[in-house]
Amino acid sequence: MQTQTIFSIIYLLAFASYLLISVFIIYHIVRYSGNKAVMLLTVSFFILGTVCLLFANALLFSSIPFDQFVPSLAIPAYSSSSPF
Repeated sequence: MQTQTIFSIIYLLAFASYLLISVFIIYHIVRYSGNKAVMLLTVSFFILGTVCLLFANALLFSSIPFDQFVPSLAIPAYSSSSPF
């Protein structure tokens, strides 16, 4: 497995968790805001900020050449004769 693929899988898991946390925060802003105008303003700023930050993060992550910084991860093959 290539180094870039491993880091991409880890990044996708982190990205998905950030999205789930954002939905959780939006739910609580909408559910527990007393004033509708303040709620709309707060949710709008939160969504705009979150989208900008996640987009910038994804662009920056995709530009990292992991193959140059991290040597290839050699994963040993499974041997049935191994006691472990």
